[in-house]
Amino acid sequence: LNAQEVSYPSDFDEPIPLYDKALGDFEYKISSRSYTAQSYFNQGFQMMYAFTKVDAARSFREAQKADPYCSICYWGEAWAWSSYLNGGMTTSEAPRAYEKIQEAITKA
Repeated sequence: LNAQEVSYPSDFDEPIPLYDKALGDFEYKISSRSYTAQSYFNQGFQMMYAFTKVDAARSFREAQKADPYCSICYWGEAWAWSSYLNGGMTTSEAPRAYEKIQEAITKA
């Protein structure tokens, strides 16, 4: 099974800052030993709840950079590109979600 060509929004690769104060103190504990990966994962999770999918995906991507072996960090990005409460997955998001869930599987 081959995925479609994957493309991302033009500003997607720009680093996103950690918003540790504005988003509250939510935490979903992951197995990474990296404080940075944990912090970006938490931020991505919160941004999904705030319906800011692209910023959530960017946060999960920063978590991956902090811990390249963090399987759930790749899952998080796949989740960000997938269907959610207010809308379905778009044709441009589907290959992104597929690519990231495949990476999550290889890291597990």
